[in-house]
Amino acid sequence: MTLMLTKPSAELTLFDTLSRLTFTSAAKLLGPKGNRLISTGGKFDIDLTAQVKFDRDMFRLTLDGSAVR
Repeated sequence: MTLMLTKPSAELTLFDTLSRLTFTSAAKLLGPKGNRLISTGGKFDIDLTAQVKFDRDMFRLTLDGSAVR
């Protein structure tokens, strides 16, 4: 028998939260246009090494001179 421990919600890191998102829950977090935003975002080529910084508590994407954190 494998015992899985889960953290209380207040102790979840960004990494924990993002790893549990489904398409539906991610779209809901983005608001009423979430489905379209995700679909449109898929059209961009992103160099993960150069444009993305991601650790357990922070995500940053740099695209066309702008950054989102």
